[in-house]
Amino acid sequence: MNDCSLYLKSMTAKLISKTVFEELPKQSQLPTYQWFLRVYHQEVLSRAEEVKAALTTIFGRILKMDSTKKVYMGRKY
Repeated sequence: MNDCSLYLKSMTAKLISKTVFEELPKQSQLPTYQWFLRVYHQEVLSRAEEVKAALTTIFGRILKMDSTKKVYMGRKY
């Protein structure tokens, strides 16, 4: 409150000019939690094929290592 009185005294003494502020814009409505969930689900589903491909690649490498190990050990399939 002290700053306000100092500002008013400075303004009446013509040390500073009066400041005119514009009206604040209206705040837009925030999205609901349902919207956030829907966007999250869509994002997860959009990368499902990429995750599936990565898992398939890893599984294939494991199978390849396993079969190589069996060949070195002299086992038959």
